Amino acid sequence: MNASPETCYGREWELQQLHTLLNHAETECKTKVAFLSGMIGIGKTCLLGTFTKQLATNNKTVANIEVCATPHSKGFSIALLLKLLLKISEADSYDDVKNKTQLVFSSTKSAVRVLYLMNYALDSNQMNALANINKNQLDEIDAHIANDLLAYLGHKKVSVVAIDGLHLLTHDEVTFIRHLTQVKTSAPVLIVLTAQNNGLFTYLPSWLSSAHSIPIKELDVPTLETIAKNTLAKQGVCPHKYREKIDLAIRRINGNPLFLNQLLIAPNIDSSLPEKLTQSIKSTLDEMPPDACAILKLASHNGQHFDSKQLHQFSSHKAIKFPLCMVQKLLKSGLVTQTTEHFSFVHPMVCEAIKHHTRDFEDHGYKPQQNRQNYQVSRN
Repeated sequence: MNASPETCYGREWELQQLHTLLNHAETECKTKVAFLSGMIGIGKTCLLGTFTKQLATNNKTVANIEVCATPHSKGFSIALLLKLLLKISEADSYDDVKNKTQLVFSSTKSAVRVLYLMNYALDSNQMNALANINKNQLDEIDAHIANDLLAYLGHKKVSVVAIDGLHLLTHDEVTFIRHLTQVKTSAPVLIVLTAQNNGLFTYLPSWLSSAHSIPIKELDVPTLETIAKNTLAKQGVCPHKYREKIDLAIRRINGNPLFLNQLLIAPNIDSSLPEKLTQSIKSTLDEMPPDACAILKLASHNGQHFDSKQLHQFSSHKAIKFPLCMVQKLLKSGLVTQTTEHFSFVHPMVCEAIKHHTRDFEDHGYKPQQNRQNYQVSRN
């Protein structure tokens, strides 16, 4: 295996897992699925990028989409995915696109459905044909589309299809991708999916139960020290002069490489928060129901960990009638995890960021009891 031009520190085992899966897909002539999961900044995108660069050095073809969370566009659509996989560009004429879909897909209904999903105009007969299809039939057609699509990719020697950021997609978009993971065709393709542990991916979905799941864990201290030294060296800074700052940053970031890189360029390593984290927290809080958001804010003043009794106190203070529903919303936010009766923010800096975002709670008549217990909470 050739070395990547850019090193993904501390992920040698995960990289080997991906290469082994691809090798099995090719030797068994069977589609394989890998699912990379973990919190923001833990290194899913870096790992995937390193893997695809390594494939490029070995002349492997990769179809790669990174889903981006921006105010105006998340950079993904089913239309974009289909055009990428079918190698259709904006310069292609409608007739050329139509001919290609008829060649790739095994039924007229599938070809018409693909044209519709790619946002091409259909005639009245085609629209009526789609309109008369019920949901179950539509699922069957999409499953056939996925089978034909994977067979086409195998024919075109595409080794890997990578979609980075499934947690940002809609239910319908995820449903379409789900069909790709359940193909019956003998296409030697590795599908690599990544997601944060929130929303539809708070827990491993049942449709990914047969996928090779790779939870991306925190990095160890020696690896983080290597990352810190290389980050500072690239900025023309002598790492030895920043020894204390490196140690402080590593203590704060709890194994998260993105947080480390952002703290090292921050003006105050002991108090600054990673910009990407604060932006993500703000976006998440803005989208959450007010009651769930209020509980998160109150809990952040209590500390990283809280239990069911404290959660009940938070709910009572905000006069929340259905606290169990709020628990599910907290977990789906991806900001909180649960182990038995205990709850924890997924990272100490998540707790810090939420608390920093809402400092006015103690001014509104509520002062939570400081949590004095040290719960043994497993890392997610």
